[in-house]
Amino acid sequence: MAGEDLSKAAADIAGVVTLIEEIARQTKLLSINAGIEAANAGQWGTGFKVLSGEIGKLAARTTQSTTEIAAQIDAVTSLIQKSLAANQEISGLISEVNEQTQNISSSANEQKKATEQIAERMRRTMTNVEVSNNNLQTVKAASERSAASAEQLLAGVGEVDSATKSMGDTIDRLSKGLRAM
Repeated sequence: MAGEDLSKAAADIAGVVTLIEEIARQTKLLSINAGIEAANAGQWGTGFKVLSGEIGKLAARTTQSTTEIAAQIDAVTSLIQKSLAANQEISGLISEVNEQTQNISSSANEQKKATEQIAERMRRTMTNVEVSNNNLQTVKAASERSAASAEQLLAGVGEVDSATKSMGDTIDRLSKGLRAM
């Protein structure tokens, strides 16, 4: 809004400059008319003729000054318009940056949620691995006990086999001894 206010102020000043230019034109016309009247008055109009000349010079300087002021006002107005255009472009860029920042923030939040879900799944997996590891340790211990029992059973079977052979040998001897009798 400040740029628009400056544009309005520049337009107001240009209006004043136009008014001053009009006054300078009228003053120049009055100076010319006064010069004509002074010439018509003859020698009595000599002082009036000098005054008329000075008023004409003043009107010319006023016209020149108002032309310079008008050029400066045009330059300032042009700069204000360029500034307003640049501000609008910057505002557009800021809006784009804000939108992109919101998109990045949204994406970061989504990534954070996904990372939290992955971390939770990893914790569950680790818990399951620990449970599985404990179960494997239990199975290993049971297998070791079973192996030890199997070895004992095998040793017992070996003893029974030896006893059976020994009994068979004894029965064969008894049987031979009974036949021989």
